[in-house]
Parts: sequence; C-alpha cells; structure tokens
Amino acid sequence: MTVRVSVQPVLLRWAIDRAGISLGSLRGESVKDADLWIAGKKEPTLKQLQDFAKKVRVPIGYLFLDKPPVEKIPVPDYRTFDDNRPARLSPDLIDTLHDMQRRQDWMRDYLIEIGGDKLPFVGSLKGKNHIEAATLIRQDLGLNVGWMLHCSDLDTARRTLRNTIDISGILISITGFVGANTHRILDTSEFFGFTLPDDHAPALFVNNNLAITSQMFTIAHELAHIWMGGGGIFNQSDSDEHDNEDEKLCNRIAAEFLVPEELFRHKWGKPTKSHLAFWNLAKDFKVSPIVIARRAFALNLISDDEFFPFWRSEKEKWDRDDRIKPDKKPSGNPYRNYRVKLGKKFSEAIISATRSGFLSYSDAFRLTGLHGATFDKYMAQIQGGKLD
Repeated sequence: MTVRVSVQPVLLRWAIDRAGISLGSLRGESVKDADLWIAGKKEPTLKQLQDFAKKVRVPIGYLFLDKPPVEKIPVPDYRTFDDNRPARLSPDLIDTLHDMQRRQDWMRDYLIEIGGDKLPFVGSLKGKNHIEAATLIRQDLGLNVGWMLHCSDLDTARRTLRNTIDISGILISITGFVGANTHRILDTSEFFGFTLPDDHAPALFVNNNLAITSQMFTIAHELAHIWMGGGGIFNQSDSDEHDNEDEKLCNRIAAEFLVPEELFRHKWGKPTKSHLAFWNLAKDFKVSPIVIARRAFALNLISDDEFFPFWRSEKEKWDRDDRIKPDKKPSGNPYRNYRVKLGKKFSEAIISATRSGFLSYSDAFRLTGLHGATFDKYMAQIQGGKLD
C-alpha cells in the first residue's frame, strides 16, 4: 500500500515562490503531480515530498508546519533593485547566511572559552569622516596608505587584503557557491557580499563570482560596516546611488580606503586624455575604471561631460560582462579554495578545538563542509603552511 502524507497546499506554493521558480519549471517524475498537490486533489508520498523539498531547496520540516514560517535574516538588507526585481532572498543566499552564521557562532563561543578579548576596532568609527575612517581601518589592519601600489596584480592585492583581514580576527570567506555544492552557484545579480557583526568574531562574506575589481570594493565596503559596528547585505559596487546614509558612507570610506585622495591627486597629474587615465590608474590602484572615474569626478578633477558618458558606457559593459556567470566547478588547488572559503584563523581554531576535545570531529565536519581524508589533508596543509 502506498502511504501518502498530508501537506498544506499553501506551504507547497510558498516553497515554490521562495525558490523563485514557477510550478511549470519543476522537472522529474517524482514531482510531476505537484500541481495536483497544490490544488488539494492528491497527496504526495514521503519520498515525493523529499524530492520536492530538495528541488525547491527548503528544509523538509517546513512543509509539515501549519503555515509558512517567517524567515528572519540576521542583518539589514541594503540591496537595491529595479522596480521589477523582487527583493526576496533566494534559498542560496539564505543558506549561505546561515552557514556563515553557524561558523561565526562557534568561533565566538570558542574565543570566549579560551579567554579571547573583544576586537577593539569593531564600532570604532563613531564621529569620523570618510577620510579619517579609511585611515583608521588601514592603521588597524597594519597597511600603509599605498599598499595596493606595491601589489603586482589584482590577485596579489586581493590575497594581501584577505590575509591581512584574516590575521586581524575577522572571519572572511570568499566563495561562489553554497556550502560544498558546486551546482548551487551564488548569483551576483542578487548580492555581492554581506557582513555579520560581532565583537569577538565579525564575519565578512564575498561572492567569488564577481570580477575581482568588484570583490575589492565589496571587501572595503564591508570592512567599513565592521568598523562602524554594523552589518548588512550589499549588492552595489562603487556607487553612491543609495537611499541609506550608512551605505553611502561605507561606499565613500571604501573609495578612500582603496584610492586615497592625497595619493590619487599625486598620481593623477594632468592627463591629456581622462579615459586613458581611468584605465591606467585602475591598474595601479587595483580597482575598476569606474571607481577611478568616480573618484576624479568627486574630487572635481574632471567635468560632467568627461565623467557621465564614460560612466554610462562602462556601467553597461560591467553589467553585461563583469558579473561572471560560471558554468563549471571551481578550478585550481581544491585545498587552496577551501583556504579562501574558510580562512586560516578559523581553520587553525578548528584544529586546536578538535585536538583539545572542545569540538567533536562530526561537528568539525559540519562547520567546514569537509569530511574524512579531505578534512585531514586540508588541516595538515594548513598546519604545514602550504596554503599561505
């Protein structure tokens, strides 16, 4: 006898809407009768309901509730979209937030257990303007004002900044998919990054499917949030076009952090062609030409006629080309990819906690997404300094 389970149709419809898909887009023999389940004309088997939950990326337990749950996110949502774009968070973003929050919660508890102090720089920007703020962030991270000029390329600049942030005690994760599932690609049109505030273990996440220049600005923007003591989800790069004053300030701090005004004015000189200067200085400062053009415009180094045509042209190209849409699994050394995703300080804490008995191996596997021999080999490489 086939045993079927009773599910509220409103929950099935909610799960489909939450996933941002249409009923007609559901594929597979196991969910072919989903329209009948929603209409209340038929009930699914448990196996069918499990398959349905997997396809719409919702915890199956939610489908046995009396009504759809209210899913709260841990930080403000500062994303902005065109009027025709829904602001609902996708299951991929929700799961990524929760995954990062689990790591942060564990790290905070661990640091408190071993007597770790609060990080003094969290929330330390009160009363400072964007130049003072950017200067303080650089000082707290141990970076000099022209640190980016000494990096040979964008990859080196990102690695330098990432490692410096890691050393400071901030949990930084850069990845382009959900957990260990390389088929669940994080959509750059939905979000660039987010910050989860905390006095002991603030967390910073960056969507690795962005162009590296956009990643650099996203990292700087999220650093500003941490030094301001807040957090949020972010989806715009190098732009002041935002209604929220904190977001505008974070963008100005990020621009000053990456392209310091005094150094920029010195490097600007008197170019014969502004557009050429935008590209040349973008290579120097490891940012996009749009950031350089906006800095020049904000500092009254170029006119409206020089800025706006270039900005519109490059913005259109960026929207079309620079938001990377990967169609394959991450390449390169997988253990180095884990290092970029998990961070060295977090990884070292996991090693110490498992050895001392503070953390079980099963919980370590859950927190890292690594299991068995893969976990052991990754941790051995972290300890051996092979992934620095």
